[in-house]
Amino acid sequence: MLTGTTSAPACSFTKDLTLKSSGSDVTCLQKALIAGGYSIPAGATGYFGNQTKAAVSMWQTAVGVSPTAGYFGSISRARWNLGTH
Repeated sequence: MLTGTTSAPACSFTKDLTLKSSGSDVTCLQKALIAGGYSIPAGATGYFGNQTKAAVSMWQTAVGVSPTAGYFGSISRARWNLGTH
């Protein structure tokens, strides 16, 4: 699960990211999750699909964000932006 050895890119988020979101924020989130050892088999595509949702949910569980729904909303953003990822 947490097997990444590369450093995560610095990302700061100001908007919610959820299924069907797309863009540079999603790409940065995906790269950071992958670097942290969370599996997104398709890679950093910039599209928030089911693989990204699953990786976000695993990250939420690991850092104690609740609920662990795979939705990157205000609670997840606050935790991430504090550098606790």
